[in-house]
Amino acid sequence: MTLQASATSVRAPMLAPATSRVVWISLAIFVVALAAGMAMIFVGFRMQTFADTTFDPYYFGEMGKSLARGDGFASFGVLIQRRAPLYPLMIGGIYWLFGEQPTLVLLVQSLLLAATCVVVFDIGRRVFNSARESLRRCCAR
Repeated sequence: MTLQASATSVRAPMLAPATSRVVWISLAIFVVALAAGMAMIFVGFRMQTFADTTFDPYYFGEMGKSLARGDGFASFGVLIQRRAPLYPLMIGGIYWLFGEQPTLVLLVQSLLLAATCVVVFDIGRRVFNSARESLRRCCAR
């Protein structure tokens, strides 16, 4: 017995309408959050007077510069013991790849904000859909 593949069996499965809707909503959330981040970077933050408007009030950028030069965290002593090094490592990587461009760091922060908003949306969607489904099963009995 020989099996032949037909043209219909080789087709890629299409996304269900609900999945497609979630993708579009996630994309919209990402774009809105990114636009909000960009608006804060280029307009809102410079206009406000409540917080310090200097780029690096906590010396994370200085730590990044030190890492990009290859000097490490040695000159920051106790300061690095109070803070996690991942953020200065990210800044150091950006400075090492693209040079010292603080605006690029702010743009990466906006991308992280947008991605975080999408993750929070997805977590909320899964939790509340699961709770709604449980409630529906409970009330159907």
